[in-house]
Amino acid sequence: MINFTQEEINLICMYDTAGRQELHRQITYSIPIIEDSDLKALAQSVLNKLERITDAEFDSMELIPSVAPEDLEE
Repeated sequence: MINFTQEEINLICMYDTAGRQELHRQITYSIPIIEDSDLKALAQSVLNKLERITDAEFDSMELIPSVAPEDLEE
């Protein structure tokens, strides 16, 4: 099984995660408009990993975003 980093999971959670192929399509369409080079590289990394897993593997993933404490409102 391919392991996704927490940063990659956070990115994935910004999109419709109903299916691997739809997620791949959405990220593919987003890449040309992403201006930040680090974010673009992260999106490309997610795409590469999505291409190497099956739909069943994707469906079994626990997609739980993490939030840094400083991002939480008090």
